[in-house]
Amino acid sequence: MVGTKPLPSIIDFNNLFSDIARTKHYSTVICLYKQLEEFGVVPDIYSLNILVNCFCRLNRVNHAFSVVGKILKLGYEPTPTTLNSLLNGLIVDGKFNQAVRFFYEIIKKGHKPDLITYSSFINGFCARGQIIQAMRLFDMMLQKGYRPNLTTFNTILKGLSKVGNNNLVFWVLKMMEENGCQPDVITYNTIIHGLCKDRLVTEAVNLFLEMLGKGIKPDVITYNSLIHGLCSQGQWNKVRRLLSEMVSRNIMQDVVTFTILVDTLCKGGMISEAHQIVKRMILSGIAPDVVTYNALMDGYCLKDQLEEARRVFNAMIREGCKPTAISYNILILGCCKSRRIDEATRFFVEMCHESLKPNMGAYKTLVRGLCQVGKPQAAQDLFKRMH
Repeated sequence: MVGTKPLPSIIDFNNLFSDIARTKHYSTVICLYKQLEEFGVVPDIYSLNILVNCFCRLNRVNHAFSVVGKILKLGYEPTPTTLNSLLNGLIVDGKFNQAVRFFYEIIKKGHKPDLITYSSFINGFCARGQIIQAMRLFDMMLQKGYRPNLTTFNTILKGLSKVGNNNLVFWVLKMMEENGCQPDVITYNTIIHGLCKDRLVTEAVNLFLEMLGKGIKPDVITYNSLIHGLCSQGQWNKVRRLLSEMVSRNIMQDVVTFTILVDTLCKGGMISEAHQIVKRMILSGIAPDVVTYNALMDGYCLKDQLEEARRVFNAMIREGCKPTAISYNILILGCCKSRRIDEATRFFVEMCHESLKPNMGAYKTLVRGLCQVGKPQAAQDLFKRMH
């Protein structure tokens, strides 16, 4: 393009840059822009906004702010697009507090952030558990006449559910419907998960029935949350009903579904039933993950069946499933409980070789175990390692 006479207009270049940026080749856009300047083509606000976005996408936010200096030097005003790119760039770069300061600074200067910007900050506050700040911003957004979209509402609901503020959750859900924004499966999944987490299973089931009544199709996440809630209360008949319902609705049970069942059965001492679930899981073509194996090992350790727990551990490694710190902690605690301190120590050493960190419970149990079997020096050495 730069070889043609006369040179194409800046609009043509902008279209090209925009197309390349959409393919995520941000560095290419920056290189082409530099060539453009060498040929004396004066950029407009649109091309400069593309450049700001590209720098931000590459986590080069300082360079993006330098482009803003150029925008002002050329007599342009930063647009909402410019500011959105900068704010999102700061957030992605992990500079959330700096982004917040910049956000309020631009508001004081009379700039009007758009819905995307508000949503980004609400999401950022919610992700950090700063729900009061998120709600203040949500209120400010409403006062400025913006109508929150589905994504904004779902973000707030996720944050509120995470901290267990269920009264506010239902208030936001009501406001959502009053604003003509229809909840979707993500909305209901978020609230149902939060209610089940807080052991408000009856309320979760009622919301599930409301969801079905509105014609919103549940998915595996919906069922997993409900199954987890019902399992925690020992309502096995309702769990079986939901599992059958999943089959009739052609919703495939996944590794999470099976692991919830295994974990609950193991905690209830029904280890044989849990093992049968794992067998059924494998026959269904679903490979157990580390959480499944950990639940089963913990179940055997609780029953003082260390050999079985060890077999599960070996099977996990054989199947290519890498043990976590939790896996080793379970075995260390199990061995200490059975006064098999040498075995617990071997697991501890193996764990450290794998660069995994024992938890405080494993340390304390092993120190106590070493003292009980007459190895005070080893206990003292381990105690020093704790601190």
